[in-house]
Amino acid sequence: MGCQFRPTRHAKHRMHGHRITKAEIREAIDEGTHRQQGGKLASRLRRLEVVWRKRPCNHVIITAYWRERK
Repeated sequence: MGCQFRPTRHAKHRMHGHRITKAEIREAIDEGTHRQQGGKLASRLRRLEVVWRKRPCNHVIITAYWRERK
């Protein structure tokens, strides 16, 4: 991903609390499945869910969390 990675304050808090790394988020955005969620995108890779907005050469990370196991 050549674009800049910009987590919001909320996303930083969630990343720290759930021990989610920037590399894991980048991998979810680059390789995960995507779906439109209003004006945002949601990407999922394995159990990691990332909600983000794509801006010109910026990926603004809104939140990230681990989905519950079924």
